[in-house]
Amino acid sequence: MPRSRGTEMALKQSPRTSPLQERKRVAELESKLSSALEEVKKLKEKLARNEVEELRVKLEEKERKVKSFETENERLRLEIKEVEVAHDKEKELGAKLGCMGDELNEIKGRVEEMKEKLESVEKEKLVMEMEMKKMKVQMEQWRKAAETAAAVIAEDHGVCSMEEEEGGRRKSLFGEFWKKKNCS
Repeated sequence: MPRSRGTEMALKQSPRTSPLQERKRVAELESKLSSALEEVKKLKEKLARNEVEELRVKLEEKERKVKSFETENERLRLEIKEVEVAHDKEKELGAKLGCMGDELNEIKGRVEEMKEKLESVEKEKLVMEMEMKKMKVQMEQWRKAAETAAAVIAEDHGVCSMEEEEGGRRKSLFGEFWKKKNCS
């Protein structure tokens, strides 16, 4: 190995040393220099690896952030679509609601008409019920008068009874008047 300047200077300053000692010393210094150079090389490689590792970690972190942003963007796009669809449905429902409001008003009008008709029919029903009660009273009076008249006629012709009970129901024997002339 060629001698370095520092080695030559060290040799010149120490005149008392023998050439063998000088060679040993030079060899030691060269060995130390070689070790130091090797260590510097290793440190440079380690530094380079550390820098690469740091850059790789930073890159991975940035990639995660990008993926996170992409995911968030996709979610926001979906939300925007959902909002747009909801907005369209809202408009559609608003239009339908307007139509339904018109129909509701029309139905309310019909309901009012039906209520008025119902009230009118109920009044007519009450009037008819009262007339029916009057007619029932009159029919009962006519029935009693007819039975009395039939009884008088039956006595004149010899029929025994004008009424019989049959299963809890009164049976008029007015029709029997023509069939029977005498009581048995």
